[in-house]
Amino acid sequence: MKTEQPVLITTATIPANSFDPNYTIPKNVFVGLDGYPVSSGDQHLGVSADELLFPLGTESQLMPVIVCGIALVKTGAAITKGAKLISDDDGKAIPFEEGIDVLGIALDAASAANQLIRVLLK
Repeated sequence: MKTEQPVLITTATIPANSFDPNYTIPKNVFVGLDGYPVSSGDQHLGVSADELLFPLGTESQLMPVIVCGIALVKTGAAITKGAKLISDDDGKAIPFEEGIDVLGIALDAASAANQLIRVLLK
């Protein structure tokens, strides 16, 4: 069983009227300052610590985000242990590309997309 060791968890506030009704932010993806999944090269806050569903008519929402430590993150591709990681367009971990800020280091390998790996957050 893979475990997380969050050192610091904060709250991202997703403002009212900034989301589509019934939109879900998945757990275990890289998120930005606004709490939404980040694309590669975007500023990030950390990793979503819970799934967040926006019911119809909901005001602003709060979501826990792991900003420091070791977090479980969904992969968007095959990953080798020790690889530098960035985010794909859905906030999933993919191998580093030159010129983009590293978001973390893979502590596990993944053979394909949609697997959970431990990531040491940067």
